[in-house]
Amino acid sequence: MALLSPRVWVALALAGALALTHNFAYRSGKSKVRAAWDAEKVVQLDNQKEADRENRNIESARANGVIAAQSASVVRNRGLQADAVGARSESQRLRDALETAAVALRLPGDTCKASIDYADAASVLLAQCAATYTDLAQQADGHANDAKTLSEAWPKR
Repeated sequence: MALLSPRVWVALALAGALALTHNFAYRSGKSKVRAAWDAEKVVQLDNQKEADRENRNIESARANGVIAAQSASVVRNRGLQADAVGARSESQRLRDALETAAVALRLPGDTCKASIDYADAASVLLAQCAATYTDLAQQADGHANDAKTLSEAWPKR
């Protein structure tokens, strides 16, 4: 008997209508949220691809800078080695000239032995100083070359 009451039928109809509208609203809201989510994901992926491309370009530019700096360093190093060879040959020329001059210009009051000893000592001293200073100059040039290479290879903004 309660099933025949119009109030039960109205309540059932109202419940059914609410269930249908809720289901429709749920599905349409879900699809809108999913579409917005998917659109945001596409934007994020595009932004990530652009950032990756930019990072690869920056990395490539930095690598090219390092390669250029290393190439310049090799060229400078060859020049420094040539300069060191020139300094050594000039030093040898000066030692030879000193020995020749010492033999030719013996001091009048010195004995022959004293003049030879003086020239030999001066020649040995000059050779030791020249070798030390040439090595020191070569090390300093190498250090300066390394510093310049690092400075040139360092990324610039």
